Amino acid sequence: MKKVMSILIALMFIASFSAVAIAQESFLGKFEISDIMEYKALPNYIEPEALELAVAKGELPPVWERLPKNPQVINSKAMTDGVGVYGDKWRVFCGSPTEGWKLGSR
Repeated sequence: MKKVMSILIALMFIASFSAVAIAQESFLGKFEISDIMEYKALPNYIEPEALELAVAKGELPPVWERLPKNPQVINSKAMTDGVGVYGDKWRVFCGSPTEGWKLGSR
């Protein structure tokens, strides 16, 4: 029974990796780096609600003073899962294949 269970778990593990690889391959070669990200100033910025009080008290500068002059902007057309939910978790983005090998160490 243990042997059968081990084999089933191994097969499920392999199948999940295969599904991820196939999904990623569908985007392979479709985008230039400029389609994925760029450095540019945006017309306006939204102050996160969690920081509004600190900004109002003067404990933190406004968002446009905290950001670089030309911040990195990730374009949504290359996002496989869409833009996500404002204020949710940031999942690591990498624009070069060599960075991808380091994802497990973060």
